[in-house]
Amino acid sequence: MDIQTKLLECLNETKFGINRGRANVSGIDEELSARYTANSNWGKKIVGNPCQSITLGYIRPRHKRKNDPRVLTVKTKKHEKLYELCKEYIQHLNPDFQYTTICVNKNLVCRRHRDAKNDGPSLIVGLGDYEGGNLYLDDVKHNIKENPVIFNGYEQEHYNDEIISGTKYSLIYYVGG
Repeated sequence: MDIQTKLLECLNETKFGINRGRANVSGIDEELSARYTANSNWGKKIVGNPCQSITLGYIRPRHKRKNDPRVLTVKTKKHEKLYELCKEYIQHLNPDFQYTTICVNKNLVCRRHRDAKNDGPSLIVGLGDYEGGNLYLDDVKHNIKENPVIFNGYEQEHYNDEIISGTKYSLIYYVGG
């Protein structure tokens, strides 16, 4: 069995939780955000619409300085097999690509945004039995299904269109800033 097939099987078996921490990507959940703000002692809390994503690899925790060390995410430890397969898969796609972090999304339709924390280029690739879900970089359409695209998400606005059918997984490899 090839690495792509193994990875896709693992993705299909993975339970993706709901992530509300990506408001720049999913849009702001106005009602929930207002409730958090009303009940907060420490100011406005922005809450995103629910999306299904897992961050694997090393990140710099929020509120840390740029030169503070990165730490392994809790999800990496929970999804160790998925992390290992994602690392093996990029060796197949582009063995020289440098990254610290892998964001794995399931059926995510991103709003137009720029990545606030990425440092340098990102590599994105789509997997699954889906139609639609094309990536737009500065309003130029890219089909990422089994076709990796390298771009700078910090500098380039990007989003994707609706998924017409099926299940789409997108893997984004990048250096977290």
